[in-house]
Amino acid sequence: MILKWRATEVEAICDEAAVAQTSQPLELAEALVKLRRQTSTAQPTTTVSGFVSGNVVTFEYRVNRLLELDSSYGLSAKRQLAGKVTGLLLVGALVTLFGIFVFSPLSIHHAAETLIEMLK
Repeated sequence: MILKWRATEVEAICDEAAVAQTSQPLELAEALVKLRRQTSTAQPTTTVSGFVSGNVVTFEYRVNRLLELDSSYGLSAKRQLAGKVTGLLLVGALVTLFGIFVFSPLSIHHAAETLIEMLK
């Protein structure tokens, strides 16, 4: 029982390593499903893949784990993209303000005076 658990965890870690290399957990899950289909229809005398366990529970565990990795990977990628966009907008705003300050200090002075007058 412990050896079966260990084998399942080793395969799950290998799946994670493959996802880290390819960044496409759905393709790996699809490959596992295809291998499972081929091995379930294979003749007893043919050689089957060692990548797919004969145990249905282990197979479903690996595929479900890959699906979870896909949802978390997609969320992580979206967060990274949002962070990059926010950073670019911030840098753009700072460059614009710096440009206005350097090349047009009089316009900043007039804008500040107008704001002060409005607040009075």
